[in-house]
Amino acid sequence: MGLPTHLRVLWLACLSFVVVDNVHAQNEAITTSSASVSTVSDVTSGAVVTSSLPSVSLPEQTTSSASAVTSLFSSAASTSATISASGISLSLSVLSSSPASSLSFTASNNVSSSSAAVSSSAASPTPTSNTTSGDVPFPFPPFGAQVPRLILPIVPFNFTPFPVVSQIPIPGVFVPTDPSQPPAVFSGAKGAGGEAPPVVPDFEQAWDAAFEKARNFLQGFSLEEKVNVSTGVGWQNGRCVGNIPANEEKGFPGLCLEDSPLGVRFGDFVTAFPTGIHAASTWNRKLIRLRGLFMGREHRGKGVNVALGPMMNMGGRNWEGFGADPFLAGEAAYETILGLQNAGVQGCAKHYIGNEQEHKRTSTSSFIEDRTIHEIYAHPFMRSVMAGVASVMCNLINQTYACENDKTQNDILKREFGFRGYIISDWQATLSTYGSVFSGLDMTMPGDITFKSGDSYFGGNLTTYVRNNTIPENRVDDMAERIIAAWFLLHQDSPDYPSVNFNAVHIDDDATNERVNVQADHFKLVREMGSRGMVLLKNDHFALPLTGSERSILIAGLDAAPQPGGPNYATVNEPKIKSE
Repeated sequence: MGLPTHLRVLWLACLSFVVVDNVHAQNEAITTSSASVSTVSDVTSGAVVTSSLPSVSLPEQTTSSASAVTSLFSSAASTSATISASGISLSLSVLSSSPASSLSFTASNNVSSSSAAVSSSAASPTPTSNTTSGDVPFPFPPFGAQVPRLILPIVPFNFTPFPVVSQIPIPGVFVPTDPSQPPAVFSGAKGAGGEAPPVVPDFEQAWDAAFEKARNFLQGFSLEEKVNVSTGVGWQNGRCVGNIPANEEKGFPGLCLEDSPLGVRFGDFVTAFPTGIHAASTWNRKLIRLRGLFMGREHRGKGVNVALGPMMNMGGRNWEGFGADPFLAGEAAYETILGLQNAGVQGCAKHYIGNEQEHKRTSTSSFIEDRTIHEIYAHPFMRSVMAGVASVMCNLINQTYACENDKTQNDILKREFGFRGYIISDWQATLSTYGSVFSGLDMTMPGDITFKSGDSYFGGNLTTYVRNNTIPENRVDDMAERIIAAWFLLHQDSPDYPSVNFNAVHIDDDATNERVNVQADHFKLVREMGSRGMVLLKNDHFALPLTGSERSILIAGLDAAPQPGGPNYATVNEPKIKSE
């Protein structure tokens, strides 16, 4: 199945050249008959700059072409340019109050064969130029020259759903599996014929059934109702840290999303489980699976639909993840998700991808090339998809915000890995409507652009984009279907699924916090994992500067003493601790 055709036009005003690049994946003809005109006043010279993009027609048989035109604009009064290449025509004009001059261009498919003819009644200063590795000169305009500004219109974009990767399970190894009945933990035990192969769950049949239910369920939904399925209600406008509104008329109770690095955050009568890094330190699949199962049961008992974890970055919030080894992080994420979803709660693999430091994490970019992404940073997410994870949370990769990164979300996660769930933004990580929707984002959280701003990039904005034919409605259908399918996949449509019975925003509000105890005997697992995950340091060869005669030793850090907030310190509203 082919991917949508892309047309990318890059205007580098500072270099005064135009690069037009079109790629046809399906040998389709595209005709765009829209024009955008902008007028900019130069406050220094009083010049007015106008630019326009007329109709662009791409021939059906064109497969790939690139045309580059370099131009030099002097401080002349009137400059006009006509550019044509491989069926693409652009016209530009620059107006000022100086003597008239004209500039015309012709360009072919070969950048080095581009030619320019310049005629002017006024003398032009000799330009300076840079030379690229291909020895193609890119002249800079003289200081003070007027440069045309090209503003491209947003054009309608077709959307094609991604194909299903696997359709035929392999008996004995890839076994059709429902999330409520995952395979037993692989022990590596050897039988009569040698080591028994691990059973790899195949969730495709379960996803197929869930999507069929979702499509039938959404048939009566209006456009606004489908958009609401993908848009949070806003920060602190619900009882959970993230909330999708209910649609009682259509029988949809909404969704509660709650943090879960080591338990139900902002809740009472819950267990504070060992941290992710401590769980990974046990190197014990069974204990890690049980930890996920018990965390899932506590989330379900509180009425949570989506547990916002596990975290599987190599760095960042190190205590929350499973360490910097991609294999260990992948296996721990795999077992945790199988456990969580066995309890009927949707897992959320985060933070996709390259969120490798916590300091200034909203304003820094991770630069990672493709091989490194696949072999290290994306590996735990691939294992999460293999575990049938319902959702993935995005956060800035390669100078493009991860929630609007087409390569990582659409190409790697949804197409290559075959992820069939939905992509949810980290809180306040949605930074556009059009770019995010077409790059694969399916749900925005907490819904508003910034906390309590009262507006959203989805919601009414997304509805408007669909109504003016900028975004096709079948993309909104795809978003809603993925979200509702995950709800059906985990059987959360069952009347036995608990309603939300706590209040993460106002934990002391007795009217909305029913104080349901979901701890059971989970303290036993906490105690066992606590002991098995400890690493004992033995001071061989005096690696530590200790002689045995010290009268006292200072132990510093938040884990050096009992937490002032109690044993569930990390799952309730954390008091600020002053550290010396």
